[in-house]
Amino acid sequence: MIKECFLFVTLVALAFVSEIRADIITNGSFEEPSITANTSTILTPAFWTTEGTSPALHNGFPTNGFPGAQQGDQYLGMGVAGGGIPNGISQIISIPTAGTYQFTWFDTTLVGFGTSSPYDIRILDLSDNLIASDSFEAYTGTTVWNPRSFEVNLLSDDFTLEVIPTGPSGRVATFFDNISVTAVPEPDSLIFLATGCLACFLRRNRRAERVTMR
Repeated sequence: MIKECFLFVTLVALAFVSEIRADIITNGSFEEPSITANTSTILTPAFWTTEGTSPALHNGFPTNGFPGAQQGDQYLGMGVAGGGIPNGISQIISIPTAGTYQFTWFDTTLVGFGTSSPYDIRILDLSDNLIASDSFEAYTGTTVWNPRSFEVNLLSDDFTLEVIPTGPSGRVATFFDNISVTAVPEPDSLIFLATGCLACFLRRNRRAERVTMR
């Protein structure tokens, strides 16, 4: 019985961890389509939609002042289109269950081409109503990748994730890599898992006490 109890808790824990770690974003590391090593190409990454002018895919170190990928081989670069109109990318994401979701990514910029690189992360419903947004500044004076994140409560539905550079024309190009969206564990789920582990522990102790008394 104890073995069955531990097996059940283990299976629940594995399913729980798997659900939490499941990434809702597709091609968030911009590895598709693959381009030639150490080059840049004006190209919209697979599974993403371009807003405005097309962004650039970068592989490795295209030239001086560019970073390498934060992870993998490729990353995305976005600037500002002519006339100061920002370009950007978007992807429709499907939220499986209502709850809190964490959006994480990395950003950085070119060095030596300006000192400002602001952008917005926006989440909209499919009627283009703004659900949540936040503003960030990618420029730090180095090409070191900056980890970013924020959390949003979402219903079970489809939404559009937008990454939109802002600010005046002539701003520094912003680079992005490893955009990810994952579920944040709910307190009730953690309590259920902890209760199962405690029940197995108590059952095991009681059995050990009976054996000792005999």
